[in-house]
Amino acid sequence: MKRYWLLCLLLLVSYTPSPARQAAVRPARTYTFVPETVFPMGSRPMRVTATFQLVITRDKVTSYLPYFGSADAPAYGNNNGPGDFTLLQFDYSEEPGKKGATIIRITPRDKGDVRRIEMTYFPGSAYADVSLIFNRRQSIRYRGQVTVSGTAGR
Repeated sequence: MKRYWLLCLLLLVSYTPSPARQAAVRPARTYTFVPETVFPMGSRPMRVTATFQLVITRDKVTSYLPYFGSADAPAYGNNNGPGDFTLLQFDYSEEPGKKGATIIRITPRDKGDVRRIEMTYFPGSAYADVSLIFNRRQSIRYRGQVTVSGTAGR
C-alpha cells in the first residue's frame, strides 16, 4: 500500500506543470523574415522577390508568403493564399537548436488551416529557415534573411 501511495505521489509531482510553462510566453523581440528561396514539397526550389515577408511580434504574427503546392480541401470564397494570414491568438515557444541556432515554434489558435510555423534562426549569419505546416495542404519551407529588433529579456 505504501508503494501505491508513493507511486501516486511521484506521478502527481512529475505531471505538475512548471510556472514557466503555465505563463503565456510571448516573443520579446520582433522578427521580420524575408524569403529568398521557396522549397515546395515535390517540386524544385524557386527564387522569390523581396515583396513577401513574415513578421512575428509580441501581439501578432503577420504572414504574406507565397504558396506552391496542392490542397486536400481548398477553402472556397477566400481570395487570399494559404500563406497570407494574420494570427492574433497563438502559442509561442523558443528553444536552442543545433550549432547555435534558435528554433521558434508558433502554434495558431485562431487559424484553421495552419497547424504550425517553425523558424530556425541562425544569429551569426542573419539567415533563417521557415516552415509552414498545414492541416489540409502540403507543407512548404522558405529560406531567407531575418531582421531581429528589440531586447532579448522577457
